[in-house]
Amino acid sequence: MEKIKPFIRLDFITVKPYFTLKYLLIFAAACFVVTLSSPEMGIPIFIIYSTISAVYPFAVSEKSAIENLYISLSVKRETVVLGRYLFTFTLDVLAVIIAFIYSYLVYIIFVLLNGFGDGFDAKKMLIIVTIMLMVCTLIQAIQLPIFFKIGYARAKFLSYLPFMAMFILAALIVKDVLTNENSWFIKTLGWIGGNQILAGFAGVAAWFAIMIVSYRLSVVFYKKRDF
Repeated sequence: MEKIKPFIRLDFITVKPYFTLKYLLIFAAACFVVTLSSPEMGIPIFIIYSTISAVYPFAVSEKSAIENLYISLSVKRETVVLGRYLFTFTLDVLAVIIAFIYSYLVYIIFVLLNGFGDGFDAKKMLIIVTIMLMVCTLIQAIQLPIFFKIGYARAKFLSYLPFMAMFILAALIVKDVLTNENSWFIKTLGWIGGNQILAGFAGVAAWFAIMIVSYRLSVVFYKKRDF
């Protein structure tokens, strides 16, 4: 684990220039406008921003040829991949924590401006951030092997495909719900509602399985690359 920590710190150093105070203030102001109507709207915005930011280390390492440094230091490629995965997950966790706090602050401001509020539903917000965290990491589970296989420059466009697939899937679900009385999505939600514990364990198990497969693929792809 001691060998992994320097890689995580290095990745955070590489993304630091993208998190300047000026840029963060602009981002916070834009989120504030969006979330005034509904505090939970800030959560997906933070999560998407985290997903986009997670690819910056690939861009910096490719531009600066950092992989050559890893080779000269005889660093195992499995260590590089694991470090990148842990950095990405850490960034996601920080994003959902900040999103949760931000949503609560927006709610307070909403109450002050309107003089009323329905109460901050912490349980609801925790469910939302958990779901968004899982969705975010699943998107990254698709993106990361692509970056490790062909690099940032060639994979830059392909990295947006999971987002496109997500929006297409959402559109298909909405269409199915509106046009089909026996929508599979509604039936699935009904089953989950009646089997919450089982559904929770199944979801977590599936998430772990996907992340493990993603990591293994990244290791295989990264080992085959020439630097």
